Amino acid sequence: MKRPSARSWRGDGTESFRVHKIVAGDLSEAWRKVSATLGRDAVVLRTSEIRQGGFLGLRSRGVIEIQAVRWDELPADLKQKYARGGKGEPKPKVAEAPRADRDGNGAGLPSQEREAVTRQMAEVHRQFDEVKDLVAGVTRLVRAGAVANYPEELRGVYLYLLENQVADDLSRDLVEGLVREMTGPELRSPQVVRARLLAAVERRLLTAGGIRLSPGKARVVALVGPTGVGKTTTLAKLAAHFKYQEHAAVSLASIDTYRIGAAEQLQNYAQILDIPLRVCLTAKDLGEAIASHRGDGVVMIDTPGCSPRDGIKMRELKSFLDAVKPDEIHLVLGTTAQADHLFTVLDAYASFGIDRVILTKLDECTRFGLILTVLARTQRSLSYITDGQCVPKDIQEGNPSRLARLVLGEAPL
Repeated sequence: MKRPSARSWRGDGTESFRVHKIVAGDLSEAWRKVSATLGRDAVVLRTSEIRQGGFLGLRSRGVIEIQAVRWDELPADLKQKYARGGKGEPKPKVAEAPRADRDGNGAGLPSQEREAVTRQMAEVHRQFDEVKDLVAGVTRLVRAGAVANYPEELRGVYLYLLENQVADDLSRDLVEGLVREMTGPELRSPQVVRARLLAAVERRLLTAGGIRLSPGKARVVALVGPTGVGKTTTLAKLAAHFKYQEHAAVSLASIDTYRIGAAEQLQNYAQILDIPLRVCLTAKDLGEAIASHRGDGVVMIDTPGCSPRDGIKMRELKSFLDAVKPDEIHLVLGTTAQADHLFTVLDAYASFGIDRVILTKLDECTRFGLILTVLARTQRSLSYITDGQCVPKDIQEGNPSRLARLVLGEAPL
């Protein structure tokens, strides 16, 4: 195990003790390292999150840093301080809680039982941590084997892509493409490697720009997707854009009658933007709402969030859209979800005839490689990204150059 760094610290001007600095990927791992290295009675002086690492000048990562001292290395005066209730003191025993038969609600447990439960929970957490460590170890071995045949200069590129949620097969394709096209001297230049990788990622990002209106004919656009991805807010941003930036006629239609307050939320936006809204209970209502729009411009349809596992709601939504045949159907996906969940959503909505994808909540996303993974999986172009709750400003068309730099940590959001 890598030994923690240490420095001397003079506490009272006469005695000194060693402060050990321990860095780990998360807090639980940091505590384990402190306990293993300095003992269970170590005194923690400071806990903080710092930025560390990065590859080829790309994104650094957040790690936990703990500064701690061995109990037996503390000067006597500090031991007295912690013994009176400082950070290093073991917690005193908790007074016995009221017994169940004392207050009649069963909430209390004798201290011995509480201690037994605490020990059991600690053992469960310990075993869970062991499993996580085992899985992480196996993953490291697999990845080490995968990069063994790559030039040394590109092994870090592959691992960096994986760490940022670029799918394994896609990461391999990118690295193997660099192997084929780069010479030895080029591989030895981090700047050249970074530039070639950036260009390769940019080529993989399918973007098609935003919604384009046609003179003399209204464009009918539906937004679909799972619950909680921000469809209604995104629709309001687009409606505001078309009204105030493109000076187009805009109408809204909502078939989201499941979620409490959904119609009211969109109604508030419609009133603020001064545009018509119709809430539709049937496919016939939706058809009439579209027909009532006069002239060109855009009709935007807000739909209920559907879980990919809710077959009934999915079929009902599809029947609505099949009846009115929108010109465009945009699938809205939140980038805070796990990749496996997004793949499930993509598969569930495949039969809807998705034209383009909107990615939301980039302001809450920590691994932007997911953008590349999702677009490669769906084989659909990106229309918009959103990065905040402000209507209408926190939305923009997908730009492949900026997105590539975002994926590789070279551009701020």
